[in-house]
Formats: sequence, structure tokens, C-alpha cells
Amino acid sequence: MKYNAMQVTFWFNEIDNFKELQNILDAELNKYFSPFNLTGVPSNFDPIIPRINSNTLGGHTIFNMSKINAQISTSFDNDYVNNLTKCYEYVKQKAEEIFNVLTQKCNINILYSAIQVNCEYEEKNPVEKILNNIFNKDSDENYAEIGARFSKKIDDKYYYNISINDAKVVSFTKKIEQGSKSQTIIIPLIPEREVTVEKTVLAFVVEINDKYSYNQIGDYNTTKENFDNIFKICSEKMDELSKNVIEGKII
Repeated sequence: MKYNAMQVTFWFNEIDNFKELQNILDAELNKYFSPFNLTGVPSNFDPIIPRINSNTLGGHTIFNMSKINAQISTSFDNDYVNNLTKCYEYVKQKAEEIFNVLTQKCNINILYSAIQVNCEYEEKNPVEKILNNIFNKDSDENYAEIGARFSKKIDDKYYYNISINDAKVVSFTKKIEQGSKSQTIIIPLIPEREVTVEKTVLAFVVEINDKYSYNQIGDYNTTKENFDNIFKICSEKMDELSKNVIEGKII
């Protein structure tokens, strides 16, 4: 299994004291992140648009904070992509620091939280694999693409969401004619006959969140215990998924 990226998102009621928050984030998270930038977004714009952003000093993680959430998005390099434990520990360390700063220094109540993992597994015929494993259907060459999404409750507290799709990793070369006015490569305009399929994969997006608890329990907030449980469940589900695909199954 190849682990491409992880995201951790914290959701909260609308805020607007961004200058104050910028100063707190700079003071508390400078060992991980470069100085936090405050973006001048008009107050009447969509609250999901980030107002504060930063990168980790190594450049692998992006931090964004909007009026209603804060999120870190990590893209893993070749030293991490094949090692779930390293990916997990790297993200968890930073996510815990941010959770503590938001709740203890910024006095923000986290309504609910989510962890998402984007990963892939090389598979010779992913369409056939999904058809057989999920839909219990024989392979049909007329299926060009296929995917599925499932959501399960865990302990009547958490949601376990998983999306599965077939995908291709391709490469291509494009000759730029001398004197050409445009050298822009527009991906949708590259026909498939001009690309080389390097590999085909099963592409997974796995998410664990505690929105079920938020939906069902009045005045619910993500506590540190809830947050730790989300990470624990995520780790268990990723281990389970990895074992399944190695054994020829999916879920």
C-alpha cells in the first residue's frame, strides 16, 4: 500500500478574531511552521475560504484556517509513502499540537474532527477487482471506470467512510514546436492514446470522524480523548485495509 496524503480537520463555530489567532499560532507553533500568513478576505465571503495559512518548515504540510475550520494537509515523500506508522506518527504529532493550541490557547471549542487518508494499491485490473469484490459481478469490458463509497457507524460515536475507485498513473511527453505561442499543457486536452499508463491502482480515501456524536449529542465537542480515539480507529482501519488488499480482498 502506498500512502500519498493525510488530512486532519477541526470544525468549530464561526470566528473572526484572526489577527489575534495569527499571533497565537506564530508563538505556539513556530517549531513546526513558518510564520502564519493572514489573508485579506472580505468578511462577507464564504466562511470556508482560508484566512490564515502556513507551511511546515520542511514543506510537506500545509495549514489552513477559515472562519469555521482548521486543517492540515500532508503530502508524503518517498521516505514515508510505504510506511503507515511513520505517516501516522508524523501527522499525529502535529495534529495534537494544533488541537492543544486551538482548545487551550485560542479557546476554541472543536465541534467535531476528521482524519482522512489517501492511499493506493497497485492492481493489474482494478475495475475487475471492484466488480468482483464489492458488486459480486463478473468482469465486463464495457465498464471503463468504477467506484463505490460506504459509510459505517462505529460504537454509535464515529463514522468510518471509505471511497474506492480505479485509477491510472500515466506519463506523457509533449513536443513544443519552436516559436509556439503557447507552452501550456492542458491535461483534459491530452488524448489517452498519447499517454503511457505506468500502472493501474485501487485508489482509496478513508475517513474517520466523530460527526455522528456531534449529530446525536447536544453540546458535543471533540475532547482530547475523542481525538485520540479517532486516530486509534484510523490506524486500526488502515491496518485492516492493507491486510485485505494484500490478501486479494478490498473491504
